[in-house]
Amino acid sequence: MSENVQASTGATDLCCHTYVSATRQVETSVGLSIVYWKKSANTRRKTLRYWIRMLASYQKPSRRLLITSLSALAVTPACAAKPTRTAIHVYRDAACGCCGAWVASLQTNEWLKPSVEIVADIASVKRRLGIPESVSSCHTATAGKFLIEGHVPAEDIVRYLSAPLEGTVGLAVPGMPIGSPGMEAPDGRRDPYDVLAFDKRGRTRVFAHHT
Repeated sequence: MSENVQASTGATDLCCHTYVSATRQVETSVGLSIVYWKKSANTRRKTLRYWIRMLASYQKPSRRLLITSLSALAVTPACAAKPTRTAIHVYRDAACGCCGAWVASLQTNEWLKPSVEIVADIASVKRRLGIPESVSSCHTATAGKFLIEGHVPAEDIVRYLSAPLEGTVGLAVPGMPIGSPGMEAPDGRRDPYDVLAFDKRGRTRVFAHHT
């Protein structure tokens, strides 16, 4: 395990400093153990053997400290992992300023990784992807097998992708409501609008409401 600690190029990225008085060795070992624990059953067995040996070798004061630090494995299971950013590919017209502003709003979200494709005929892209006319807006995006139409807030996209509604193929904000991401008004005006989940037949249900 000590060889793995030295070899790991990601050790400096670990954030599991779980107890202020913990030694650097314990802190680093806890963080790396979380990474190894998540990899496979084989690495989990090796991790358990490592901690059994370490616990047996510690004197009582240090053993109490070690046990306290190990509790992080139960209460912070993902603290050593960086967010996995979901790729979202945006189709937009070159002249659409609000489309660019919407993409900028996605770039500030740690869970999304947008890319942009400028197209000459956005309507043909919508037809090809199957965007219902009833929910159409100025730009269209894909996130894996799901569709995003219009000025959908980044947080709604993340929430939907983490638990898609059964029978739906994506989210849409029809039209261009003032105050939605990319459609901010200089005077701060915000019109209420709904984020709709839609299916292939164009049937919708309200996913989120913004005021």
